[in-house]
Amino acid sequence: MPFCSADLYDTLKEREIVMHKIALLILVCLSVAATGCASMFLHGGRLAGRGEPTTGAIGAWRLTGCVDTAGNPQAPPELSYYLFRRDTGLELFERSSDGSGAVITNQWADANGTHFYTWVQSNGWEYTVAGPGLPIVRTVYAGTRSEAASDGSVRPTGAGAVVCTLD
Repeated sequence: MPFCSADLYDTLKEREIVMHKIALLILVCLSVAATGCASMFLHGGRLAGRGEPTTGAIGAWRLTGCVDTAGNPQAPPELSYYLFRRDTGLELFERSSDGSGAVITNQWADANGTHFYTWVQSNGWEYTVAGPGLPIVRTVYAGTRSEAASDGSVRPTGAGAVVCTLD
């Protein structure tokens, strides 16, 4: 005769399965936290660690000023930018003061210059490099959609909320 009834045994087995699922979920959450969940949501580039080199850049800039759609000045974030020519094409590295940042690879060219665009959910950042000696324009999008273009790049569909210049 078993130690407990069949119904009690089934209930205990179900609880054991649930506990295993909870343990697996906790392990997945810890794994995401350890690897950085932002990398799961960043599109158009990749996250860069503090050791990302800046040597070999073909251009370097800092944010000098920002304005919102009403023309009100906005404090620019403490970021610097480096443009690289790689075997795979151009890359724009946005570097924060701690040395980490994002390497933006999604790009297209038109009459206004070369555009780099990265996004997280409905927020995006576009950088327009017009040419040598000209400032780069950084446009911040909030609550926008990003859509694929025929050339394979992904572009914002809405109007920018804040525009900054890089010199």
